[in-house]
Amino acid sequence: MRISHQYKFIMISVPKTGSTTFRKYLDGISDVMSVGDNTSQFYDHTTAVNLKEYFKTHDTWNWPEYFSFGFVRNPWDWLVSHWFYRIKFVEKYENDKNITEGAYKFLCACKHQLSSTGSFKRWCIRYALDELKPQTEWLYDTNNFKIVDYIGKLEKFQESADYINNRIGQPSIVFEKKNTTKHEKYTHYYDDATRILVENRFKLDIENFGYKFGE
Repeated sequence: MRISHQYKFIMISVPKTGSTTFRKYLDGISDVMSVGDNTSQFYDHTTAVNLKEYFKTHDTWNWPEYFSFGFVRNPWDWLVSHWFYRIKFVEKYENDKNITEGAYKFLCACKHQLSSTGSFKRWCIRYALDELKPQTEWLYDTNNFKIVDYIGKLEKFQESADYINNRIGQPSIVFEKKNTTKHEKYTHYYDDATRILVENRFKLDIENFGYKFGE
């Protein structure tokens, strides 16, 4: 999440969609930065619904005057990225003596999920389908009405970023993605059963953002 009153923009950060890369880029021109506390209205991954409600508490913060945006990702690819992110997180922080309380709780959850499943398919069925909500919920309201001005796609990150920069009056730059994980193409990790389960669970994302398996 980032807000700029000078450049009149609001970024909603859907996890694992390139949001870390773009948030870091906006740091120098943002007036409101996000925090890791998920009880805060300025949580890193707060939803547009929550932030729009908070805007109503400020007389000078008028949501329609700001260019609001976020990024999304193919749901099947999104889940694979979440799985490998958990592996990466454990490797990075397992022996970190200075880890924060919130990060430590996530570390414990990751270790438990990884050890109790052992594979993406089993993790997907046992945890991901319940734990991860559709990306739509970050950018749409409860009536499935889009409440941000623009939704970029990770698959077209540079093109999306160029459009956003043009809208907020910033020069186009070539982006180097941050916080990425390395793995094979996401289709490699699915069988027919898990593919269909994800299709059913994230039906709204598939319909709202126009995704297909294999793209």
